[in-house]
Amino acid sequence: MDLNTKDLNDLLFGSAAAIAADLGVSKKSVQRWQKGIAPPAPIVKLLQLRYGDLSGIFGLEWEGFYLGRDGLLYVPGWKYGWSAHELRGWFFAKQELHYLRRELKKLQQVRKPSSAEVIRLHVTDQAKA
Repeated sequence: MDLNTKDLNDLLFGSAAAIAADLGVSKKSVQRWQKGIAPPAPIVKLLQLRYGDLSGIFGLEWEGFYLGRDGLLYVPGWKYGWSAHELRGWFFAKQELHYLRRELKKLQQVRKPSSAEVIRLHVTDQAKA
C-alpha cells in the first residue's frame, strides 16, 4: 500500500497538531509524514482498516478479510458480509455443537458393549434357540 499525504487528508482534516493529538503521536511524526517520510503507526493501521486489509493489523492469517463501509466483516471468497449479531450466533452454534459432540461421545461409551458382553449375549442367544 502506498502511503502519502493525500491519504492523510482523505481520512483526517486538520492541522498537524490536531491530527497528532487525535492519533496520540507527536506533531513532529505527522509533519514527517506530510513531508513524505514514514507515516505514524496509527495512520498505517487506520488506512489498512479503511482499505480493508486486516492482515496488517491482526496478522497474515487475516489476509483477504476486510470491514465494509456497511460495518460488516467480509471473508475471502464470500460475497456477503457478517454482522456482529451473526458472528455471535456462529459462536453460540459452535459452542452448542461442541457440547452435543461431547454428549454423543459419552452416550456411545455407555452403550458400547465390551467384547466379553458381545460373546456372552451371542452364546445366550444361541442357547435359547
